[in-house]
Amino acid sequence: MATASEVDERTESARNGLQAAALLVLCLSLALCVGLVAAHETRVFRDGVGSDVSRYLGLDGTPVQVRSTGRLPGYAACAAQAARVPTEDHAAYAAALGSCADILRASLARAPHDADAWTALAQTLIRAEGLSEPALAALSRSYETARAELWITARRLPLALILWDALPETLREAARGEILAISRSRFGLRTLADIYMTLPGRARPLVVSALEGEPQEIQRAFLTEVRRRVRTERAGGS
Repeated sequence: MATASEVDERTESARNGLQAAALLVLCLSLALCVGLVAAHETRVFRDGVGSDVSRYLGLDGTPVQVRSTGRLPGYAACAAQAARVPTEDHAAYAAALGSCADILRASLARAPHDADAWTALAQTLIRAEGLSEPALAALSRSYETARAELWITARRLPLALILWDALPETLREAARGEILAISRSRFGLRTLADIYMTLPGRARPLVVSALEGEPQEIQRAFLTEVRRRVRTERAGGS
């Protein structure tokens, strides 16, 4: 006849086995989502930056957005003007974006803790000249001045994930921390799911990998948000 301690050990072993099985199913589900939502093929990188997500890299001419332009005299007009320059005319496009970058730098000289402007500067420099040390420095300053604010994360995190292979480990760690920070709230998980859906297929596993060590309820909530967006996307395309 088994002793009470043996029964407890068997019960604990069974519980651990069930938890491991549940976690395996959850991880497989998340991995499946990577495949399910990989609807947009990754295209070849151009100038070391990439043409796979034009929304973030600006190859469709979309202006770089800044939340508050009141402290950036002339920026809105400059961004709009740059957006009208054909991206195929690389010299003219880079010159127009360079003027916008100058406005952002002038603003940051007065307000160096403006993470939104640092993010915009990183985006602008990448569009103008490709991946460069000044662009990475601007992205790094954005993370240093604001770790995880949803309205900044929505533009900054996709940029970091798309450029992942070129980032130093300090920036990768900052991006991982940003994923974990926003995953702990309902609105943050929604933002993370929105970001996930816009990423090229090769960048999506970075989000899944960052969440693997999180509690199962967070992973399930993220999976639910992604599945909801997959269903909506499919319904819209039918």
